[in-house]
Amino acid sequence: YWENNKEHGKGYAKWVNGEEYSGEWENGKMNGEGVYRENSWSGGVRVYDIFEGFMRNDKPWNGRYRHGGGQVVDGKWIPKSDCFPCTIL
Repeated sequence: YWENNKEHGKGYAKWVNGEEYSGEWENGKMNGEGVYRENSWSGGVRVYDIFEGFMRNDKPWNGRYRHGGGQVVDGKWIPKSDCFPCTIL
């Protein structure tokens, strides 16, 4: 739902570039448990990279990253301003 004109609580968003997020929001940012899906390419084919776990300030923080090409990585991520996925600890 909305609080102070910002997403807050559980919800869903889909952006024009096809990326999606379903999960917890806090003060307009993806914060808490959720699933984030973004477009990717593997071998010339469009696939989806999916992060399932905990987000912090709109970035993956702790969970499972599944690349559409098949790679799966579990762990805690170091957030950077321009990354998805970020470096894993």
